[in-house]
Amino acid sequence: MRRLISLDFIGESPLPATSAPSIRERRERADGGRTAGCGHDQPFETPASRGERIRCPRRPAGATAPLIRGLSPRPPVYVRATDDHIATPLRTFLLVKTSSLGDVVHNLPVVTDLRTVFPGAAIDWLVEETFAEIPRLHPGVRRVVTCAVRRWRGSIFRGATWREIHRLGDNLRHARYDAVLDTQGLLKSAWLTRMAGGERHGLDWRSSREPLRFFYDHTHRVPWGRHAVVRNRELAARALGYELPPTLDYGIVAPPLPTRPSDDDAPPAWLDHDTSFSWLPARPIVVFLHATSAEAKLWPEHQWKKLAARFTGDGFTVVLPWGQDDERLRAERIADSLRHVITAPRLGLRAMAILLGQAQLCVGVDTGLTHFAAALGRPTVGIYTATDPAATGVLAPGKAVNVGSRREPPSVADVLTAIDAIF
Repeated sequence: MRRLISLDFIGESPLPATSAPSIRERRERADGGRTAGCGHDQPFETPASRGERIRCPRRPAGATAPLIRGLSPRPPVYVRATDDHIATPLRTFLLVKTSSLGDVVHNLPVVTDLRTVFPGAAIDWLVEETFAEIPRLHPGVRRVVTCAVRRWRGSIFRGATWREIHRLGDNLRHARYDAVLDTQGLLKSAWLTRMAGGERHGLDWRSSREPLRFFYDHTHRVPWGRHAVVRNRELAARALGYELPPTLDYGIVAPPLPTRPSDDDAPPAWLDHDTSFSWLPARPIVVFLHATSAEAKLWPEHQWKKLAARFTGDGFTVVLPWGQDDERLRAERIADSLRHVITAPRLGLRAMAILLGQAQLCVGVDTGLTHFAAALGRPTVGIYTATDPAATGVLAPGKAVNVGSRREPPSVADVLTAIDAIF
């Protein structure tokens, strides 16, 4: 005798036809014999009520067969709940922009655009662990997912590295996004994008430096020659089919300065990344972002000293941040013999955001921190000596201006003229 199989509970043990009515059968009786479990809405009589075998209507050609124990499983289908009492986002997106600091900052307006067009959207961001504080500042980002490609490169043959990569891949695959947007357009970002579950979008071969079509489900053309911020926004708009919002908005604000403690306060209650900012003076400050990893982008130290003397004479204190030891030495040389010029302690990104938020003005070379200052809404002047500001200059209408260009470094007078335009 052949054993009868019920399809009511996929993946459970087969039930004999004489068992108690299933949930599906009770629903069929309640709605007049219509079924929702076989992929059709055609009415038919309930077989169990006649003691017959349960049969589903014939499926259209090409439809996927139901999962029966003993047959090959099919991939899981993720269905978003639609019950009224469950609050679910209208869309779920993953942005892939991992590095560097300036590039991550340039991607912030995409979050603002998505929240404007899709008010209920849930937006996650995949970023290098070093720069995770940047997307965390944006209130529109639901979750920051970190990777460590730079660190993995130095330990690629270690088992711990591959376990970390596999955990990241599992998390991205199971998230099941409506769309995954790779706005970076590099091999490393495309590889990470491929890990994610969802429709993957990226630049086409004419719009990126590397041929990455294999990694995406859809590619889009975004012309070269436009600012990086504009290209990021246009890629997202073309991928998701909306018109760009007219306003450019980075969507972040600087965290407030930590409250100075009383003698009774315990330091962990108010310290931010081990930085009390007690070294900041009462005078208004101007921040000089003098450091960059590319030597060709540096502005001469004697020019910085002249500019600093001009501001200290007007009642400002000049603050010189740094990140590496050679940058600290450079800051100390600029501050040498000048009053009211301070070499800051080493600061993390969140503490740096607090410092920039206190600045009346920021002046910097082509470095990520200069773009960060502009994104935080501070009046910012970008000094360019080796790159084209049309493509990578500071961009914040009304609050930022660029001076200089490739192979034409600006003079102190040029920088002061640019400062007068916004400050």
